Amino acid sequence: MLSTSSHDRPSFAYDKDYYISHYGRVFTDEKYYNLLSLYWQEAIFSANHLDVNLSVLDFGCGLGQVSAALPNVAFFDFSEFAINFLRQRGQKAFGSIEEIPQNHFDLLLSSHSLEHSPTPADDLKRFHRYVKPAGKLILILPIEVKLNPSLEPDNDQHFYCWTFQTITNLLLHCGWRPIRQTKLYGPFLLGKLASTFSEERAVKIAYSLGLLKKNYQSLMTIADSMI
Repeated sequence: MLSTSSHDRPSFAYDKDYYISHYGRVFTDEKYYNLLSLYWQEAIFSANHLDVNLSVLDFGCGLGQVSAALPNVAFFDFSEFAINFLRQRGQKAFGSIEEIPQNHFDLLLSSHSLEHSPTPADDLKRFHRYVKPAGKLILILPIEVKLNPSLEPDNDQHFYCWTFQTITNLLLHCGWRPIRQTKLYGPFLLGKLASTFSEERAVKIAYSLGLLKKNYQSLMTIADSMI
């Protein structure tokens, strides 16, 4: 979940305890994991008219719940625990950046990952290596809400935050041309809805409710490689 400018594992422990504390239900509930993957496929790809069959590299994937429903996805994370988790699920997961093929993917997805990197500009420049010419980037970033003074690190380990304008400035500096920006919302009542409706119907209702409630907002930018 950290910079591609270093081949070392991050000093912060993105281990089992971290993922349980941040993504407990995703980690322990297989059905909900799969539902959430279908939800993000709908919210990120279908809602933005992106082909779900594109070859995708989920860089900084964590447990992979954002992209696991995609048929042609591969994963990378610096967390050894996350990579082993995905491999146990039968997913294609690269254990080091050297393993990632270059000029190979139609699209690179970075979801709630770049803010963990001490060198985000370097990362964005290096992302060009992994996509085909004129490949795309989907960049999803948190909206920071903890604004109180703090003199100690927290367990989230976010190093940077952006607005739509500042991330546009950075993307253009790093060779990416933004073509769409929108707020992305998390699901609302997805698990409960799935107990009553089909998965497909539950996802669509949870998506509509998420928009209405403005649930768990993120910033999403879709950009084209200019390199």
